[in-house]
Amino acid sequence: VTTRGGGLKVFNISEPGQFSPLSRWETSAPVEGQDRLEKEWLVVAELGVGPDGPFPESTGPKLHFLDVAASPNLPERISPVASVDLSGSIDAILHVKFLRPSWRPTGETWVVCTGGFATSVLGAVVLVNVTSLLSTPAHWSAEEAARATSVLSIPAVSQPEGVLVAPLDSRFVYVGGINSTSLAIVDVTSFLSPTIVQVRESVGPQLVAATWKDQPLPLPKGTSRPKKTRLSYENMLFTDIQEGNDETFDEGLVFMAAWGLKGGLLVLDTNDNESSSTSAANPKEVARHTDLRLSEANRVKLAPWAWRGANETAVMAGDGGVAGDLCAGVAFLPLELECGGFAALRIPPALNCGRATTQSPNGGGDGESPLWPAEVVHVPLSEFVHDDVVVQSTKAYCLALSSSRFVYLFIAETASVYIYRFDGDGTKMNDGKMIAGTI
Repeated sequence: VTTRGGGLKVFNISEPGQFSPLSRWETSAPVEGQDRLEKEWLVVAELGVGPDGPFPESTGPKLHFLDVAASPNLPERISPVASVDLSGSIDAILHVKFLRPSWRPTGETWVVCTGGFATSVLGAVVLVNVTSLLSTPAHWSAEEAARATSVLSIPAVSQPEGVLVAPLDSRFVYVGGINSTSLAIVDVTSFLSPTIVQVRESVGPQLVAATWKDQPLPLPKGTSRPKKTRLSYENMLFTDIQEGNDETFDEGLVFMAAWGLKGGLLVLDTNDNESSSTSAANPKEVARHTDLRLSEANRVKLAPWAWRGANETAVMAGDGGVAGDLCAGVAFLPLELECGGFAALRIPPALNCGRATTQSPNGGGDGESPLWPAEVVHVPLSEFVHDDVVVQSTKAYCLALSSSRFVYLFIAETASVYIYRFDGDGTKMNDGKMIAGTI
């Protein structure tokens, strides 16, 4: 978990309900975005500039690389073994993603950054080639980093935050902004000359995204893979869906959290489809669920968990079934409200079985949709004393999931964690257990 207050902490959640500290990197530098490359590297973004201007604790935007190959057996204290000073190219970064350019035969590794609150470049996307850095760890100065960096300005995307590499074609990157509702699609085929393919208006703010490819959860032992055809609730409830099953999960789907007053989730199809002209360069919106109960949804996590609907003997949609009676996974959205919490949304089987169709199920109105039944859990406002300041806020910053069906909700201003057990019956979420002062 990264914090703008500085540093990173690693927690063990491998056992049911467990939340125990494993390791930490202590620094006063404000950090946020992070991404992991296989089982070896973790990259963390030092912001440089925040919403209120430059951080006095920061010496500029940096990428920090931590060797986490020994996880979960990390030492109590860890620190970056490599870093990249980006202050020679831009004054701020926010979110980061590793990118392996599959079209280049040299086995390169890049990092893609959003410019966040940068003032030197508006709407920035930053590419950094870290191939040599990871093979020979070092701390690059601003001058050294500039030789391996390129910057693209996207003025239509104000204060870029969300960034995602297209799951099936890494030549394309999707970018959303804090102060805009535009989605930019960027072609990064040329490292030195990335180009804007298109900018779509009125998609949603921030647009932090996830795919089944980049964050699968392992199955509990003893579970089996459901069939593609007729499925009953009894076969689905505690038989989670196997990761990597192409008949169940569509890795070409991109799930984006839409922030704002009427927040929620939207889904893009990035699969190549000549008949609909759909591709990674021209993704098609195939589903959207937004309403006031999902205000300020700022992240999305996906779980291959089943969740019953109203009809206990429902079948898979498309074979005589009713969409919404079963789900093919669950999307979890932390809600960044003062009285925050999270939402759990059932993912319709039609989306994950190649039968996606464009739908706006609730017509843009409020309330619960029959296609995306949503459970919203709010953390009650409580008074905390944090750094000698009285705080009344349960603004949820992010969440994590464990394979034992626990949800870990991180509260930003009070440095606390709420732990919930997902029961999977679609009727309630167990009361959360709060652990304060642990982040």
